[in-house]
Amino acid sequence: MRIYRLFRIIFLILFSSQLSYGYYTLVLNEYNAVSSDNFLKLDGNDSYFGRVAGNGGNWIELVVTSTHLNLQNASLTIKENGNQIFSGKIPELLPLASLRKGTILTISNEPTDMSYFPFNPFTDDWKLNINIDDLEDKVGTFKLSSNSSDITIISEDGEKTRLSTSGEGVGDDIIDNQEVYKLKTNPTKYISPYNENYGDDNDGKAISTFGSENRWIDNNGVLQTQRITIREGEDLNETSGLALSDIPDLNSLKDAEALLYIPQNNSLWITDDDSHQVFEMDFTTHEVKTIFNDTDLGTFTDGEVEDHCSNHHGPCDIEEVAYNSESDTLYILLGNTNGTPIIYKLTRNSINEPFVLNDYRILDSSIEYPSAIFIDGQFIVSVGKKLYLYDFETNRIGDNPIFEINDDVGDFVGLAYSNGTLWITTLNKYSRLIKVNWQTKTVENIYKMKNNGVTDPRGVEIIDNKLYILDGYDNIKKHHVLRHAIHIYEIP
Repeated sequence: MRIYRLFRIIFLILFSSQLSYGYYTLVLNEYNAVSSDNFLKLDGNDSYFGRVAGNGGNWIELVVTSTHLNLQNASLTIKENGNQIFSGKIPELLPLASLRKGTILTISNEPTDMSYFPFNPFTDDWKLNINIDDLEDKVGTFKLSSNSSDITIISEDGEKTRLSTSGEGVGDDIIDNQEVYKLKTNPTKYISPYNENYGDDNDGKAISTFGSENRWIDNNGVLQTQRITIREGEDLNETSGLALSDIPDLNSLKDAEALLYIPQNNSLWITDDDSHQVFEMDFTTHEVKTIFNDTDLGTFTDGEVEDHCSNHHGPCDIEEVAYNSESDTLYILLGNTNGTPIIYKLTRNSINEPFVLNDYRILDSSIEYPSAIFIDGQFIVSVGKKLYLYDFETNRIGDNPIFEINDDVGDFVGLAYSNGTLWITTLNKYSRLIKVNWQTKTVENIYKMKNNGVTDPRGVEIIDNKLYILDGYDNIKKHHVLRHAIHIYEIP
């Protein structure tokens, strides 16, 4: 037995060193090993259950460390002293299809709770729970104990390890049946199951925190509280979000492309590439007031282009909306990706009336302007990483750019302007937010949006002194809270 344990320790040391540079999409944060007839050691209590026999029963707490992690139909196994005692499948609950890093997921005897609004990193809206009875294809008994338990989670296709085998069972005997096994540091994607900060409360008073950040007494006798810092942006402070998937009138939204706010009548405009629609929504009530679709746009040309999007021709690639506040005129810009590039002009008699189509210009098939904006009455459009003045009457851009970036930041896809600052979102290999001093035409800062929670920053706007960025990432299931969500930040 001693020889076996010696070899096991040597193996764990070597294996841990090999994994030190690995990335982990899910880490074990805590599990309960208190037996049903025991209490937490030395008058310990749990932040959720209080002080009760069994400390809430069998439960596991996990932290997601990779954005857009899909746990639907993943396989969960539990072993005790090396022997498998349970296997089951995580149910196909919608929020589990795309989880943001920093999400806390528990599996317990508590009711399943899938309420999820993961935007402001300092709220409790990042926490989910699956009731043990809702696990599917169960074999054996779901149980955690002080008998060298370990947990593994594998993706639905069996090819990806979501949770590397974790728990007391991967190391030496540490906990007894009056303790919890937990991570005593901040969770990150670099935390391996062999991390030295896993363990108990050093045989002192047991501190348990079901569904919450862990707490422990450090070597200096100071109470420490875990921080889920991976929720926080690298250099932007996220304060809230707007879940477009929760708005019934936007159920047909497939591929959000652009964002525009018109304060004159409190309207938020959103373009949709794949469904060939433009939505005008009341910013306060979220009621959709107006919809323009490809048939509306196509028939207005009176046969000059197809009367709807057909066979990659006609009004298909709706990309941008721009507003001239001086003339109260709206423009809808269509690209040439699987469609005909066109710019439509819309007018209205007063701000209390809806916009109507007034005129249009067809662009050369090789030309498109993915982003556009009016600044001081000037119509500005983007081509790649350059901005040009555009004249609708002549349907021409200037000979020379008025602003350009030579850095490898990706093409411009979104523009917003406020208080002398131009905000640009870009997309190619990179997803960036660029802050430009418009008077001097100098770049003040570049923000990596993937490090700030947005994968596909298609639209950008300034509303009520907040920065709004539309995430056009498509690979999220319909009705999921993160599908085409608008992330709201403090203006940096």
